[in-house]
Amino acid sequence: INKYLELSKKAQDLESKIKAMKATKKDVYDNEIDLNIAKDKIKTAAFKMADTYIESVKKRLEKTNAPAPAQAKQ
Repeated sequence: INKYLELSKKAQDLESKIKAMKATKKDVYDNEIDLNIAKDKIKTAAFKMADTYIESVKKRLEKTNAPAPAQAKQ
């Protein structure tokens, strides 16, 4: 049950981040799909699969939110 609660909390955190990104008109469709799959896996107690999807979404969100590298001056 601890794993269930831990993964549910992570999913809720990611969902709030996705909603915030959606409000800024960013494309979050793929992340929403993967997060929904993760939630389904949590419900069916497939915790390893759920964790895999959650980590995938988390990495994509970090990549999306990363500041753009400064362009080199010529």
